[in-house]
Amino acid sequence: MSIATEPYRVLRCTHSLNYTHSIVIIVDRMRRNLLISSSEIRTILDSLRSLRFLDLGENGLTEIPTSAIHNHTHLQKLDLSDNRLQRIQREAFFNMPSLKEMSLRNNSLQEFSHPGEIPSLKELDLSINKLTHLSSSVLLALPSLTRIDISNNIIAELAPNTFTGNKQLQMIDLSYNGLHSVPSQSFSGLTNLQMLDLSRNKIENLGAGVFQDLRRLKSLNVANNRISNVPSDLLMGLTALQHLNMKANAINFIPERFFGYTVQLIELNLRSNLISELGPKVFASLNALESLALASNQIGFFDGSAFDDMPKLRALDISYNRISDVPAHSFKNLVSLEKFEARENKIGNVHDAAFPNTKKLQIVDLAHNDITSVPRLVKKSLSLKVVDLSHNSIVNIQHEDFNNIEGLVELYLNDNKIAQLSTRAFEVYYYKIYGTHKLIFAKARACMHENIFCC
Repeated sequence: MSIATEPYRVLRCTHSLNYTHSIVIIVDRMRRNLLISSSEIRTILDSLRSLRFLDLGENGLTEIPTSAIHNHTHLQKLDLSDNRLQRIQREAFFNMPSLKEMSLRNNSLQEFSHPGEIPSLKELDLSINKLTHLSSSVLLALPSLTRIDISNNIIAELAPNTFTGNKQLQMIDLSYNGLHSVPSQSFSGLTNLQMLDLSRNKIENLGAGVFQDLRRLKSLNVANNRISNVPSDLLMGLTALQHLNMKANAINFIPERFFGYTVQLIELNLRSNLISELGPKVFASLNALESLALASNQIGFFDGSAFDDMPKLRALDISYNRISDVPAHSFKNLVSLEKFEARENKIGNVHDAAFPNTKKLQIVDLAHNDITSVPRLVKKSLSLKVVDLSHNSIVNIQHEDFNNIEGLVELYLNDNKIAQLSTRAFEVYYYKIYGTHKLIFAKARACMHENIFCC
């Protein structure tokens, strides 16, 4: 079946093998710079009662009249994105029992009200509009909803029990709005929710127990807000949480055992906050954690047992802080550590016993510190591939500093104060080729400029 009458251009019109008279149609104005009126929409759709998928995106539509789309009982997917819609007429989607996906992305909607009951709708995209609020009464008409994207709007307040009628929700994206706070009952009863994004708002406070019903939540993002205070029970109930992003807030203190509920956490991002110290049990119970980002805080002190409970940790970043000393046994239980970053601190000493069990370590970044000699951490980590000790105060390189690391690929020693270089400093990289010994830097790329050598 095809539609040849102007002003429409059918880009794809196929008969489904699974459904008799099933039609997929896309109407496009972009290549002909055409505008489609409400009456023309009604005309073209009236005869297509077996329609399964309809894409009216990028057509300059300013409204969807009540009678234009409703009563299409077989329609499963509707795309109205990238238009100029300012409002949805009352009951515009009435009697559409098969509709499962709908996108209203990138329009000018100031409200989403009275769309009509859509009992089978699972995915709704309202992102990039001008919505100022969400109505729980409207969402009640969408009982099967599993995913809702409301990002990039101007919602400043989230009412308690907003999603009370949407028990099947698995994903909520509220990022890039203007939320100032999140009340305690905002997500009550959402026991199936798996992903919640509240990033890029203006949130200062999170209500007590706001996440306590989200026992299946796997990903929580509250990055780039204004959160300063985190109650000790904030994460209560999040026993399935695997990814937590709290970066770029104003958090200055993490209570002891704050992460005690999140025993399945794999990734934790706390970078770009105002944390000044880490207590002895701050990361207790994080036995499954694999990645921890603490860069760009104000950490000047951490307890020697702060990192004791993370045997699966593979990546640790404490760069851009105020740490001056790495005490003995600080990281004694990090047996799975592969990447350690601590650049741009004030570290003058890395105790010989700070990393006694890091046999899997591959990357060490200690650039821009006050280190005066190659740490034992580097000398004894035989699996290292990348070492950055640039911009320190290292005075000399000894024979034993790097000769145990045969797999080293990149070595940065530039911008130190190296005045003495042992003649056997890089002996492991000498190869006998046709009776001649050559220093091979193809295998180990060494950056050593801005030093003064005396061999």
